[in-house]
Amino acid sequence: MIALPKNPYPPLELAKFIYKIFHPQYGSDLDANNGQQHWQISKTPLTPTATIGFVGDILPVRKRKMQFDPAIIEFFSDCDYLIGNFEGIISDQPAFFFIQKHSTAILDQLATIKPLNQWYLSLANNHAMDFGVEGFNNTKRFIQERGANVFGDKENPSINLPQNIVIDTWTQWVNGKTDLVEQSPRLATGLSPSMQDKTLHIAYPHWGYEFESMPRVEQLVNIPLHYDLIVGHHPHFVQPIQRTPDSLIAWSLGNFTTEIKRKLMHEGRLLKSLIGLNSAGLPRIDWVKSKNIRLEVEKTTVHSKPL
Repeated sequence: MIALPKNPYPPLELAKFIYKIFHPQYGSDLDANNGQQHWQISKTPLTPTATIGFVGDILPVRKRKMQFDPAIIEFFSDCDYLIGNFEGIISDQPAFFFIQKHSTAILDQLATIKPLNQWYLSLANNHAMDFGVEGFNNTKRFIQERGANVFGDKENPSINLPQNIVIDTWTQWVNGKTDLVEQSPRLATGLSPSMQDKTLHIAYPHWGYEFESMPRVEQLVNIPLHYDLIVGHHPHFVQPIQRTPDSLIAWSLGNFTTEIKRKLMHEGRLLKSLIGLNSAGLPRIDWVKSKNIRLEVEKTTVHSKPL
């Protein structure tokens, strides 16, 4: 049986989505922050405890081979953990256009950057149900058997790192209906100041609207509470990094891998953050760094290059 695409959007939003595919506006130009690549967050020296790297949407490359430029591998060389949105399902089932179907080789290709046990892959995205419950569960099991970590389902909505760091993920959109993936921020209902101090909270949401270079007003006025760092994905475009009084928000990191040849799928951003302990022994963000990338899709290979 062939897997058919499902639409997560209401009718008007679906019409906008189709229009944007054929009339993309590259407002970000991969430079949404006027070239800024370093944000110093802490005003006092911290004792380093962990460096966490983030990528955007890990989309299928299927029979193509990913080739990551040495500068990309070097960017993540000091990272203890790598976080990515595993957008798609590993399956042998035939699939229609718009279905995100991974080959098993994608994990081997991610392992060229970091060993799989250092990867944490979120399954909370709109393509989680592309092959139904069985496809979702099989993908989760396969990733775990290969040694990588998964989160974003109801059983494991968060990552709890030993340095008192918690990373939450959720998806605003699901193609179909399911209760298997997390669909709301865990800290939205509030957090006591004492708990906020003891734990560093990072959000990794699948949110926003595809092929748009800026977050919409509804997002700007509904920023999730109590997160020290927010790193978004889903739009497939790079969106700005915004400093607020309470957090740093990377609205969208764009794509990390894809086999799609159209230009609108070829921009991405890498991010990493150094976490340390302050004088009171509490975890805090020291700095955040970013690097923009461009994907080049060829017949047998996808090249990921820094800008």
